[in-house]
Parts: sequence; C-alpha cells; structure tokens
Amino acid sequence: MLKESYIIHWVRLDQYPSTEEAYKDGVKRLEILASKVRDCDLPKLAPDSVELSTQQFGTPLTQSSMTSDEYKSAVLQAKEHILAGDIFQILLSQRFERRTFADPFEIYRALRAVNPSPYMTYLQARVCILVGSRPEILTRVKSVIVLSNCWFLNM
Repeated sequence: MLKESYIIHWVRLDQYPSTEEAYKDGVKRLEILASKVRDCDLPKLAPDSVELSTQQFGTPLTQSSMTSDEYKSAVLQAKEHILAGDIFQILLSQRFERRTFADPFEIYRALRAVNPSPYMTYLQARVCILVGSRPEILTRVKSVIVLSNCWFLNM
C-alpha cells in the first residue's frame, strides 16, 4: 500500500501585495515544513498496538452536526436524487465532538487499527484537530468467501 502525506499551507491573500508574492511565500513555507517532516526521525509504530485514554473531562458533549431526524431526511433526499439519476453514489457524514485526554494522533492510530480505510483524515488546525475515518468496510475477502456490507435501499 502506498502511504502518502499531503502538506497544506493556507495563505491569506489580503496580507500580500500580489497573488504572485503570496504564492512564492506559501511555496517557501511549504518547503520548510516538508523538510521538517522528511528529516523527522520517528519511532516505528507497532501495528495494532495503541494505548488510548478514554477518560473524558469537563461536561460531556453530545453535539453532532445534525439530529437523527435531519440525517434520516438527508438519506431520503439522497434516495430521491439517485432515483432521478442526479447521482449514483453519496457519502453522508456527521461530525461528533467529545472532550478527552486522549492524544488525537492515538485516536487516529486506533481508528486505523480497527478499519485501515484509505479514506482517513488527521488535520491539525489552530483551534481544533480533526480526526476522521470512513467507518464502513464495503467488502472483505476471507479465504474464498466475499463478505459485503453494502446496504441496498428499498426504493
């Protein structure tokens, strides 16, 4: 499996006299960051061995980006678009928040151990860290048996 990392640097255009200067400075900063990543000597991670603190702190958060009814409505709307031929595939997602003492990268590693999906995210920003994974395993092969978790909608 090819393992790739993408480094992104956001440049505020309003802080530069021209787009060209913003681009040049952004590329320069990306090169500095890329060299730090390349030169970083990290210990090898043992596969499937993750120590994860699940202890919460503060008041529990039960926030989601949508309610259960809103999610069901989005599914029904997606089914209508499929039947109309507008789309053939869609990924509906929700964002859940939780305060925890766990290291965000360890959460990412735990998700990777449970479901090594090619669609995983670890994004560190100033105010938050976003960890994401497509939870479903669409197909898996065991010996000569193909297991499928595809959901067929009763239209």
